Amino acid sequence: MNFKKTTSLILFAIVTFGLTSCMEEPKKQTETVTSNEQFDKVIDSMIGEGSINPSGISVGDEDTVVQTITVSNSLSRELSRRKLKVVSHLCKQAEGDNPEDCSKNPKQREIKFSVEVIQRDNNGNPVPPVTELRTLVLKINDQGFYEFFGDPVKDNTRFAWDDILDLRGFCQSFETDVYKVKVTCTNLKLESELWGMTSIPVRKLGLNRNVVLTNKKTNEVIESQLRFTIRVSPEQKEISKIVSFCSEGLQKFENQIFYLVRCNNVEGL
Repeated sequence: MNFKKTTSLILFAIVTFGLTSCMEEPKKQTETVTSNEQFDKVIDSMIGEGSINPSGISVGDEDTVVQTITVSNSLSRELSRRKLKVVSHLCKQAEGDNPEDCSKNPKQREIKFSVEVIQRDNNGNPVPPVTELRTLVLKINDQGFYEFFGDPVKDNTRFAWDDILDLRGFCQSFETDVYKVKVTCTNLKLESELWGMTSIPVRKLGLNRNVVLTNKKTNEVIESQLRFTIRVSPEQKEISKIVSFCSEGLQKFENQIFYLVRCNNVEGL
């Protein structure tokens, strides 16, 4: 099933990882993606075309994602953990209908998630958990594309679909009202491996992503290059397909620039 991308790469590039004028030395370029279509074919080979299967989500499904950070090759520390659980999944055949059995190929779905986030302070101590509810609405338009509505995506409410949507277009240049953003992906490597304590089979994608950000008004140029490692297990439950998403390179942390490895890993598969 096709779907329409609704997330913002500019937020993904700047807010999540923090562009800086410092760059790590680029690794040897063995393969360059010259179009976003080429990169999307790589994603298709990892996850499968379409990649979104609402029928795979059931009430009671849950997973836990642990965010870790490693500063300048020191020991990794846990920043937070996010526990997500599906609390309702309602379906409609058309706008205005009462909810029906989801097996009838509905045109609209409403999925609610309970999200508990446990963060840690600067001393590594857990702070009291925060729980919130996220509502996601999926509609199929006349072209057969999924469109996403409902609550905005926050870092602490993300799950596999959000990462899949961000990967679509991950190597695509674009513009906003303020910036021109040139994106180049190089040194792609796709391989199979066993991952985690239970050695589940995954597809691992590694790539360098170089971003050149130009302010349209001031012509200020900011560059960043990060190495990404993304592990996908299509056989896992729908909310946990992307079992590991890591970035490596010079990044901002606590208002300073360090060589960091950030990872979001699904726990307990």
